[in-house]
Amino acid sequence: MKPHYSTYILLTALFFINILSAQNKKVVDSLVLLVSNKKTADTTQVLAYNDLGIQYATSNPKQAKAYINKALTIAKRIQKPRGIAGAYNCMGIVYYYQRELDSALVYFKKALTINKEISHQWGQASALHQIGAIHNYQGNYHEAIQSFQESGEIFKSKNDSLSYAKSIENIGVVYNKMRHRPKAIEYFLKAIQLHEKINNPAGVGRGYHHISYILINQHKYEEALEYLKEGLSKIENDGNKLSVASILQNMGKCYKGLKQYDKALDYLQKALDHKKSVGPKQAIASNQNIIGNTYYEKGEYYTAMQYYEKALSNYPTTRNNKLKLSTYSAISNTYLKLKKIDLAKHYVSKAIAINKTIKDLKREKEINHILSSIAEQEGKSTQALQFYKNYERLKDSLYVLENEKRVDELKIIFETEKKERQITMKNTEIELLEQKAKMDNLQQLLLIIGLGVFMIIFGLSFYVFRLKIKRSILEKEKLNSELNYKKNELTTYALHIAKKNKVLENLRNEVKLIKHSESKNAQYNYQKLIQTINFDLRDDENWENFRKYFEQVHKGFYCRIKKKYSHVTTNELRFLALLKMNLSSKEIGNILNISQEGVKKARYRLRKKLDLSPDCSLQDLILNL
Repeated sequence: MKPHYSTYILLTALFFINILSAQNKKVVDSLVLLVSNKKTADTTQVLAYNDLGIQYATSNPKQAKAYINKALTIAKRIQKPRGIAGAYNCMGIVYYYQRELDSALVYFKKALTINKEISHQWGQASALHQIGAIHNYQGNYHEAIQSFQESGEIFKSKNDSLSYAKSIENIGVVYNKMRHRPKAIEYFLKAIQLHEKINNPAGVGRGYHHISYILINQHKYEEALEYLKEGLSKIENDGNKLSVASILQNMGKCYKGLKQYDKALDYLQKALDHKKSVGPKQAIASNQNIIGNTYYEKGEYYTAMQYYEKALSNYPTTRNNKLKLSTYSAISNTYLKLKKIDLAKHYVSKAIAINKTIKDLKREKEINHILSSIAEQEGKSTQALQFYKNYERLKDSLYVLENEKRVDELKIIFETEKKERQITMKNTEIELLEQKAKMDNLQQLLLIIGLGVFMIIFGLSFYVFRLKIKRSILEKEKLNSELNYKKNELTTYALHIAKKNKVLENLRNEVKLIKHSESKNAQYNYQKLIQTINFDLRDDENWENFRKYFEQVHKGFYCRIKKKYSHVTTNELRFLALLKMNLSSKEIGNILNISQEGVKKARYRLRKKLDLSPDCSLQDLILNL
């Protein structure tokens, strides 16, 4: 799943000391003994307290901060800038794992400032790399790429090939998150080459894994499988079970996308076994949820339910509400398939409760779709329609937001590529300055003016483009509104005709009954009344009005019919118009004042007149005209 992918990448991006799910007791005990010994040097105590803070970063953040603050106090007292920078760096790590990213960024920047002041290049590169990871997580992609590029150049100058390869890899990660897929693949392939040069199979396998994610998102499952198989062969030897499980899970997703469910379940189960052996529960729950989805698609709803329930039991109580919400929605959909409406309502209510907190529009859209299905199965058509309207409204809103987000991402890509071009041009300018200073100054001035003009033109073009899109959307909404109004007006008028005919028909039948029981003069008067009703029933004025409304909604329909079937009569034209409205036989009979049997005969005569073959649908013919 995407969220797991993003987190995994960030952890590989940060130059953190390895952190265990629970602190390593042996390491902790040895560090505690070290700081407790009064003979331990101050510089060693700074390192030990920082290491203790890292060991407690995930399991006990409060204790971690206390240890790091002790390191910071000692480093300031003995005036050791590198110790202070190290303490700030460790404090940033603790805040990162608490997802307090703004605080983490403050401490990483403090570490960067000190490392610059003391010209500690590797410390600068490490801080820049971690700052890049935070920016990536926060969606500040331009800043992330810039930080990774700066850290990469320093690592390269220090001949730290592994760290340089990771910088290149993470630039690819950022481009992938920006959905600039070609650029992302370019950097991943470059990172793979760098990892191959230093004989780092884990890095090579990770690069293949990155590329497979892009292909999976593009539904290129067979191509993704090739990369995943290559990645698996590299990572398996590294012994990282969680990484192996991630690749196996993605292979399962590929086979699921290819509808090869048995193979998908085989790989997903292997991934689950690996995750169970190393934890954490969150990863196990994610895998169980995907297995549940696979069984759901396969139509094995009870088995799917078992895995959904297992996933719920493994989710942490305070985090991953989005994943939990997704599972509740999946369970509700499964109970709908099993016609267990009460249980479906129970679980969708849990999903609603979570979404009130996280306010996720995509999940709200899914919830409204489920509620619409529940109301439909309960026979509550009005509620079902309202929920479905909410679903469509949210769907349209998400589409607009997605487009706006894409425009912003394209702008960032443009700015980033412009920055890269500027860096390249700057290097070229430096070389030319050594030869012809005056000419270069003139060229630089012209370049700045050209860039300024280009940016102005681009800005104006982009602004006009946005205005056109906005106006187009408004015009479309207006046209749709007018069309819906005319459709409602046409339907209302047709129903009015049907109702009037029904009332007059009933009145005529009652008058006939009275006619046979009265005197002759009374019978004469009633006969005149019946004739009046008959005349009203055959009134053409109503049909002229109907034709006017109908032509507003279905422009040119009568002309197309007459042009293609010139021998069609006026009454048959009316019948064809009612078919075009997709009315039922009963509704057509009420409007034309004929029985349902009469409607069938009319259909038969019309098919014969239009010379339709038995396998040709009259309804489809009319609807497609």
